[in-house]
This record gives sequence, structure tokens and C-alpha cells, in this order.
Amino acid sequence: MTRCDSTRRFSPTAAQPVNMSLPTDDFEEFLASDPENDETVPLGDALAELDVDVKVDSVEAVRDVRER
Repeated sequence: MTRCDSTRRFSPTAAQPVNMSLPTDDFEEFLASDPENDETVPLGDALAELDVDVKVDSVEAVRDVRER
């Protein structure tokens, strides 16, 4: 049987995560603008251009999965 020591939960152990930071240099590649993007188009409109309409009969799809 193990005894619970209330002071032990505050002492650092190897299982506790180490605080780390990410400098802005790590995100530089993602923050740079892409010359192929038209930044004058609002983000919502740009995403709407990428959407795909998929029509699926969900009941039939579930039946197909169950049969497999």
C-alpha cells in the first residue's frame, strides 16, 4: 500500500513536462506571403473556391461498411 504525501505532488519529477518556447524564427516559413496567392481575395471566398460538393447517402455508406 502506498502512502500519499501531499508535498510530493508539487516536487518536480521526470514525468512532468519541461517548459519550452518557440521563437518567431520557427514560424518564419509559415508567415511569409506566397507569391501565387491573390491576397486581395477575402479568405472566406478563397476557401469557397476550394470546396468540393460530395453527395453521399450516409445510410447506404453505413450499410456498406457494416457488410465489409
